[in-house]
Amino acid sequence: MKMKTLLAAAAMFFGLSTAAFASVTFGVGSTPVTKIVATGHTEASGSITFTATADGTVGNQSTINIQMPIVQISGVATPLPITFPALPPANPALILGGTRAGTAVVSISATSNNALGTLVLSVAPGTMVAGDTIVVFGLRISPASTPGLVPPVKAQISATQDIALSVGQTDPIIVQDISDALKDVNVKGSPASVTFKATDKKGTSGDGLITVQENFAAAFQSASQVGTGATTSTNVRLTLSEIPPGLEVTFKGTVPAGAVGPGVGLTRTDSKGAAAGTDITFDSSDASPTVYYSIVGSVDAGVIDVMKIPFTATTSIAPPLTGGRVTVAASFAPIGSAFDDAGNVLATPLPRYAAKDVDGGQIITVGSNNTALLFTHVLNILDFNSGFAIANTTTDPDGAFATPATRQAGAITFNFYPAASGNAISYRTKAGSPGSGLDGSGQVPSGRTYLVLLSELLAAAGAPADFQGYVIVVTEFSNAHAISFVLDAGHIVQAQAALVMQDSRDPVESLNN
Repeated sequence: MKMKTLLAAAAMFFGLSTAAFASVTFGVGSTPVTKIVATGHTEASGSITFTATADGTVGNQSTINIQMPIVQISGVATPLPITFPALPPANPALILGGTRAGTAVVSISATSNNALGTLVLSVAPGTMVAGDTIVVFGLRISPASTPGLVPPVKAQISATQDIALSVGQTDPIIVQDISDALKDVNVKGSPASVTFKATDKKGTSGDGLITVQENFAAAFQSASQVGTGATTSTNVRLTLSEIPPGLEVTFKGTVPAGAVGPGVGLTRTDSKGAAAGTDITFDSSDASPTVYYSIVGSVDAGVIDVMKIPFTATTSIAPPLTGGRVTVAASFAPIGSAFDDAGNVLATPLPRYAAKDVDGGQIITVGSNNTALLFTHVLNILDFNSGFAIANTTTDPDGAFATPATRQAGAITFNFYPAASGNAISYRTKAGSPGSGLDGSGQVPSGRTYLVLLSELLAAAGAPADFQGYVIVVTEFSNAHAISFVLDAGHIVQAQAALVMQDSRDPVESLNN
């Protein structure tokens, strides 16, 4: 009796074991993406393929779990989010392929989570034969959300119930490398910069070219190259610094083919509320002037491409212009978050990026209408006192010059540097300032000369009376020339011409005298 019972129990055990331990083993492989943009929120990852290594049966509902990497950010474990498509998707075909796709054997589980970087494949009971495949593709990730991510990017694969994974194949590479998007933006010293003089007439214009170079081949992409779900091509955002008064900067709505590569053009997109593809003009009233350009056409995936974005700068007022410089910085665009405020996946725009500007340096220069004058030694000690004669020579004789000076008036700022301390003392002329030659507001009119003693200026500045050292004088008009002289008991005993200083002070100076 006991023997029959044991045999029956054994038969039952082996019968249950066959069902309980029936399984399918998958080998795991991947086709990784070579390189993605570090500031991207919707960067394409590579495909992952699961291949049945032998015939088998899934006896119970099972899962294959794909987990994006988790990094530490300020001590907090942060997963690499999946940002496209939303999980579970309305159309699983965006994610699933292979011989088992579309048969209801494999589906996307509702336990998948974009923000946690988790994709769960639900595998229904059934038989699979050797060579059957499940392919996961089209997932997009947000390296911008996980700045501590170190390439290569590997997905972590696990399985439950009646599915096993081949040993050593649970961490396939989906991205080989992560890189900055832009390498160069109109480097300083480029011939693309535009230069104006403060005395240029209204309507004077100059053309420039802003060059934006991708950091790796295929960083720039057309919408078709971006892939499934794309709503735009790669955009570049240009941000200008404040534009000096009296200057306008215009960007073309379209840039002909060849602006990036053969057959590739550019279209200006959303900027300043103007319709896409139309010209746009910025001036000093625009805070942080910003313009976007989108790629039109295909770009060569094997070539480092350069966007060539033309602009025209034009003077809009009569001289003198206010001196200043315009700089540019560029970032990949469209710019947007990985998720909305509620944590939901954003379907558009695609692609999108976190802002990271690359400084492009100076693209426009307006030479100042100031003149800087250097007096190397002046003094007011004992019976000695220095004086200054500063002429505003912007009034020229009629017909003497093909291009006469522009008549200007302006105040004068004196910067005193005592020999003992070097601590500067400054004084700007105003109504009631000492000396002769100023008008009622403290300016020197065109054609006049300002005469004043050092002792008078020091008193007006509230500075100590005793002084010897050098002085830098800055006039608010061009074409200033001057001398200083030393008085001994009221008699001129020495005079020196002022040195006219260049607008740009290089480490090795060359004075323009």
